[in-house]
Amino acid sequence: MEDRQEVIRGNHRIGFIWRDFRDYTSLHGIHYVRRNSTYRCRWLVWTVSILVVVSFICVNVFRLHRKSMNYSTKTSNKIVMVTSVPFPAVTICNISENQLQDIQVDDVNDLDDHQHLDEHPVIENNNSYFLNSSDYYKDDTDHLNNYSLSDFFTFCSQNRKVILCEDYIVRKTTQLGLCYTFNSYEYSQNEGQMYVQTTGTQTALTFNMKLNQHHSDQGVGIRIVLHEPGEEPDVLNKGFNIAEGFSSYVSMSMTKYEYLPSPYSISDNQHCIITNTPDFVSPLQFYPKYSYSACLMECRRNFIIQICACKSVFDPGSESVCTTPTSIGCYSQASLDFDIHYKTTKQCNCQQSCEFVEYQYSISSAISPAKIYLPYLKPIYQDKNFTGKNCLEVRLFFDSLSYTLAESIPEYSRIDFIGILGGMMALFLGASLLTLAEVAELILMCFVIGLKNSVKYIKGKIIDSR
Repeated sequence: MEDRQEVIRGNHRIGFIWRDFRDYTSLHGIHYVRRNSTYRCRWLVWTVSILVVVSFICVNVFRLHRKSMNYSTKTSNKIVMVTSVPFPAVTICNISENQLQDIQVDDVNDLDDHQHLDEHPVIENNNSYFLNSSDYYKDDTDHLNNYSLSDFFTFCSQNRKVILCEDYIVRKTTQLGLCYTFNSYEYSQNEGQMYVQTTGTQTALTFNMKLNQHHSDQGVGIRIVLHEPGEEPDVLNKGFNIAEGFSSYVSMSMTKYEYLPSPYSISDNQHCIITNTPDFVSPLQFYPKYSYSACLMECRRNFIIQICACKSVFDPGSESVCTTPTSIGCYSQASLDFDIHYKTTKQCNCQQSCEFVEYQYSISSAISPAKIYLPYLKPIYQDKNFTGKNCLEVRLFFDSLSYTLAESIPEYSRIDFIGILGGMMALFLGASLLTLAEVAELILMCFVIGLKNSVKYIKGKIIDSR
């Protein structure tokens, strides 16, 4: 009997704790939850209202927690002012990759046999597909593009000083044939990263070039690709063209991307990889530094070799080079299939780097040179018939010493989670985080008293059974 009395007193004690909490808590509306109210239905209305509000808060907190567990992100863009900006690598290709007088007689005969292919739907304006003869070898690409550095570049200047082009520019074999890269990966490895501390056209990097228009077998001009020194230039899908006979001003700007590594995704459950750590091992076989574009280019090469059992003369590797008919047929069709369908799938397994840089540009051009300067330029270009039509000038510069930082951050951080929870509690219940301490105290005290009552009740049962 005494144990039962203790249990009854314990139950009364819980009721006392509840009434004390109800009357003195900072939660709005709780003190109306009492049956001895003047209005009989008042306690019921307030009880239902509080339960609905608490349920609403709990459901939204659960949804917020579940969304945060999906590791969703958002992008924050900001302008960062600096004292110097990393200068990009500049890859320059002659749009006309071949000179007609350098094509072998056998190759011309092969082309004559395939004159009807001019109307073939899968052939693009790219002669690497036509001229990949079986007689070409891996290192024998000079006869496809006879534009040497001295033939291509008249002079170079930077910061109002004439510089030796050959000190900064290296040959680069690409899908457009032989190109030239200023501030290449090899140069940055030996000399360090190149920075610029001035802006505007007066101190721009300037290239004066001459093109063999009368020797060209297709369009005249150059293709320029701006990229990081360690990134492989994708000359087919990126960059811009500049026509001859113009002075073109290229205003550059830089955007730096910083994504969060796994388990966060950048898009459609695609995760980035950290490539700037010493323990990172590049999965690429033919390119010294990993980049998304280099991965796609290697995947494209492997895809074509798997289908055609040969490669282009410009592709890396020791496999046999496609014959002219194979280049026109299988190679062209496989390239088209890859560009349209294959590279958009996950079969390449190419992941974006968590940190990388892209360069944007805007171009303005004017006809150059003016006729008044032609007599003075003829000795420089060593051409008595110089008219300026087969020459061009390119100036590359930054407008400002700044860059755009596109930073990926968690959509909901712990601070955001606490802020949203506190906002809902304050809006619907007038509560704060300290109010949660009051609720926790109530639950703890009721639990302890209930536990004691249970122990005493069990003891009472045991004694009664004896």
